[in-house]
This record gives sequence, structure tokens and C-alpha cells, in this order.
Amino acid sequence: MRNNVPLVCTFFFGILGVCFVAFLHGPEFCVPLILALMNYGFVVFFVGSGVSYRVFMAVMWLSQLTLLFLVRFCGEKMMSVFQSASDSMWSRKLRWTVVFNMYTLRMVAFNMDMYEAFRDGPTHRERAVRKHDTNCLECAQMREANRGENSPTTRCYRFRTESSCHPREYNLLSYIAYMLYIPLYVAGPMSSFNAFASHCHCTTVAMPRRQMVLYALRVLTLYLTLIFMLHFTFVNAFRMRPEVFWELSVFESSSLLYYCLAFLWLKFSLVWKLSRLAAVSDGFDVPEDMRRCFTNTVSVQDFWRDWHASLNLWIVRYMYIPMGGNRMKHFNIFPIFFFIAIWHDVELHLVK
Repeated sequence: MRNNVPLVCTFFFGILGVCFVAFLHGPEFCVPLILALMNYGFVVFFVGSGVSYRVFMAVMWLSQLTLLFLVRFCGEKMMSVFQSASDSMWSRKLRWTVVFNMYTLRMVAFNMDMYEAFRDGPTHRERAVRKHDTNCLECAQMREANRGENSPTTRCYRFRTESSCHPREYNLLSYIAYMLYIPLYVAGPMSSFNAFASHCHCTTVAMPRRQMVLYALRVLTLYLTLIFMLHFTFVNAFRMRPEVFWELSVFESSSLLYYCLAFLWLKFSLVWKLSRLAAVSDGFDVPEDMRRCFTNTVSVQDFWRDWHASLNLWIVRYMYIPMGGNRMKHFNIFPIFFFIAIWHDVELHLVK
């Protein structure tokens, strides 16, 4: 019976995820699901055919970039097909094209995790165990907090990501549950498939109950601060009359920009920390975004690593290391930042 717990857990998350997505996106929810299923068929075919790593990576990235552009420029046409159904059945709460960027990250993570597991899974598991038993501070802290227990529950997120699962874990049910996991569905934080599947078997002990309560109070404080700013500090009002910005003094314009950044930090920090709190309460440890206050960031590198930390970890694992890591860092930085740019905005408004 105990061996069936992960299967029941995965089935529950999968069914609940489909129901949630149907409620959120309306009748057109089947469009992103079809695209996700097409990706699953793609990776199963290429992994089963035994293609080389370079061919697999090239075809996968080409298909994912193509999907990003197709969804951006043809997504509205796809949704128009379901417009009449939306009017007669139930209305959507959020367009699926808004969250498809998160689909892209999860599909790439699943594809590469599955390829590694089928290609050389035992080696990856042994390497992860050796590395985290000797050099991982997070794993050591969890073991110490749990009286020296060395079990799968006392493993950090990075270990769970780097350690490949058994090939049978990369099935359609687990894939759907991972893609549609409710706490992380809309905005993240981003999690790898390996970590998600590992948590279905062994929930995390990364955050004790007392620490979880303090974390919840921290989230509540962020919420109250954001509400206060929305009611008494109208930092975004100047967008309605941007010409006013040029009439301000240097001190006034600097203060306005500072409070705009504070508002952005509060907004994203609340969303990501609330999502992480829900996931950790559910037994799933995910990386924390906004790891420090924006005023405590003294370099561009620290800002990049701490603002959207889960995306940074995703980039390192699924792009930076596969493209050569530090050995090729002067070359792989260009495709990485190209992907980051189009992932945030396909039309590249930021560079216009």
C-alpha cells in the first residue's frame, strides 16, 4: 500500500491540475494541454530512437522557440476557435497565452531530465550522492536538524534536481501533474521535474513548522505593505501622464523611480513567496525567488541571481552547463540572454 502513495499523489495532482486549468482558462484550456502532450510525444520518440545528445538538444530548442513565437503571434487565433464555446459554457479567468512561458520552462526541464535518466541515470545519481554527501551545506544542515538522519527526505532541492529518477517516473501522468501543479502553475517559482517527482516520493523537511509559520508571517507583512502602498503611495499614477516625470526635480524623480522599484519588488516577492509557501506546505521544496531586499543588492550579478533565483537555477542547469559551463562562458552568454529576452517578451519591446 505504501508503494502506491506516490502514484495516488501524482494522480491527485494531475486531476486537480486539469480541473484548475479548465476553470482558469475556460474551454480553450485544451490548447496548452494539446501542445504539452505534443511535447511529451516528441521527447518519448527521440529518447526511444536513441538520437545523439546534440541532435536532441538542437531539435528540442528549435521546437520550443518555434512554439514561443507561434503562441505569441497565433495564440489569439487559436483562442478564437473556442470563443463561441466560451460564451455558451463557462468564461475564462486568465488567457492561457499569459502563462505559456512557464509551460516552456517546464517542458524543457522534463525533456532534458528524461533524456539524462534514460541515457545515463545511475551515473547522475551516484555523482549527486557523492557531491552532496561531502560538499553540500544545505543537505548537511537538514541532516543535523533531523538528528543526523541521512534519508531522501533530508536532501536539498539541488540534489533532487541533479539526481535522475528511475525511468518509470517519466510517464504521462507524472508529466501532467508536473506541468499543472497548482501552487506553481501561474508564475512559479520554477522547479525541475526530477525535484517534483522526488518530492512525490519523499516530502521535504527543508522548512520546520516554526520556520514555516514565520515565513507565513513574512508573506503577510509583504501583503500588508503592498496594500499600504497601493492606498497611500501612488507610484504608478505617473504612467497616465508620463510627461510629468520631466517636470520633477532630480530628487523627486529619483524618489519616484525608487518607489517604483520598491513596488515591483513587493509585488513579485508577494506572488513568488506565497506560491513557495503553498508548495512547501504541500511537501514540495522549491527555490526561493527574491532572496534579498532590492536595496541590499550591490552588483548586477547579485541582482540577477537573487531577483528571479529559480529562473537563474533553471538557466544554469538546462542552458549554461549543457553549453559548456565556465569553459565556454564567453560564448554561451549570448544564446542565454537571447532566450531570456524572448522568453520575457518575444517582440523585444525592451530593446526598441
